[in-house]
Amino acid sequence: DDIRVYDRALTAEEVKALFLKEKPAGRLQAGKEIKVTTVAELRAKAQAGDPKAQVSLGLKFINGADGLKKNPQATEKLWLRAAKQGDTTAQSNLGIFYSRGFLGEKDPAKAYQWAKLSLTRGNQRAKQLVEQLEKELNPQQIAEADAFVKAFKPVREAPPGNKE
Repeated sequence: DDIRVYDRALTAEEVKALFLKEKPAGRLQAGKEIKVTTVAELRAKAQAGDPKAQVSLGLKFINGADGLKKNPQATEKLWLRAAKQGDTTAQSNLGIFYSRGFLGEKDPAKAYQWAKLSLTRGNQRAKQLVEQLEKELNPQQIAEADAFVKAFKPVREAPPGNKE
């Protein structure tokens, strides 16, 4: 998109002339509709096991957004649920969460295992955190995290009431 700033208001004729002169070659298409999801809808989806909803609701809790009080414990629970299902954003977020000590003490070993898992599953955004944490950990901590990553198998949550 382009933007222009004029030092005066344009007349209707000037606006029309600009539009006709610079009209796009193809047909204009409407953009995708933006669907606003309420906190109640996010809660329902998160409770039903939707990892994307769990990540989104966790972000709202960590930031105290949309009328929710900041709640790092709720964030951790939601992101752990999503991360265990294989959501790489949740895994990376947990790496940041533990590396910054959102629950009090920083936990670089736990942060590293989640960030490394996210990176090995294709999330390049986790690379910088992994490299930073590797400098803070001893070889045994790195080996334990690597074993966690190697053994990890995502497990999808069954929706409540669904006996699978």
